[in-house]
Order: sequence, then C-alpha cells, then structure tokens
Amino acid sequence: MNTQNETDAMLRGQAQILQYIYGALDGMAIRCCVELRIADIINTHGRPTTLSEISTAIGSPSINVDGLERLMKFLVHRKFNRVFNEVMACSAKITTDVIVSYYKDGFLGSKGTVVDVGGGIGTAISEIVKAYPHLKGINL
Repeated sequence: MNTQNETDAMLRGQAQILQYIYGALDGMAIRCCVELRIADIINTHGRPTTLSEISTAIGSPSINVDGLERLMKFLVHRKFNRVFNEVMACSAKITTDVIVSYYKDGFLGSKGTVVDVGGGIGTAISEIVKAYPHLKGINL
C-alpha cells in the first residue's frame, strides 16, 4: 500500500513528464505554424479566421484538414498567442543583439523615431532603443 508521500511523489513525477511532453509538442506545433504561415494568414484577415479560410490560404492540394484542425485546437488550448510571442521574442532578442553588435554606429547619427512594423510584443524595438536611447521606438 502506498503512503501519501509516495502517492504525491508519483503524481509530481507524472506531472513533470506531461510538462516535458507538452513542451516538445509546443515546439512542434509552432514549427508547423511557421512553415504553413498560419500567423501570416490569420493576420492578413484582420478578424477571426475560419479553419476553411486558413486551409484555403495555405494553398496545398494535399492539406490534411483534420490534422490542421487538431493543430489549431492544440494551439488554442495551449494559448497559441503566448507561446508564439515567447518564441518570436526569443528569436528577436538574439537577432537584434547580433545586429546591434555589428551595426554599432549605425543609429548614432540618426534622430527621431524607429518603427518596427509587425513587432509582436516589442522585443526588437525595445533592444534597439535600449542600445540607442536617443531614439524613440514605436512597435506596430
């Protein structure tokens, strides 16, 4: 017979395994979305987009609509926007750090405002303004 401590430890272990599994699935789901341009498709409509509209916009004659539906449900359940923004912010930080390090004097002579169109949660423009505080940054 299990003691309460053993039962608690077993449940914590199972929860940790599920977190690893879902973490791997998050990455695979994001990769599918990027490769299929799903965020671009949804953004183009500027309104809630149906599965049929997404499927049509992907433009593949062999699209698996059932699989696409499962992917979209998974992303909604996992809060697609939060995960996507975290991935894009991480990528933007790395990319912007490299750009700023190689383009050291690039913005020093500039005055005014820098605009990041499609800047998600603003990571890239934040890093640029941090490196060049004389600039004003706008994230769209």
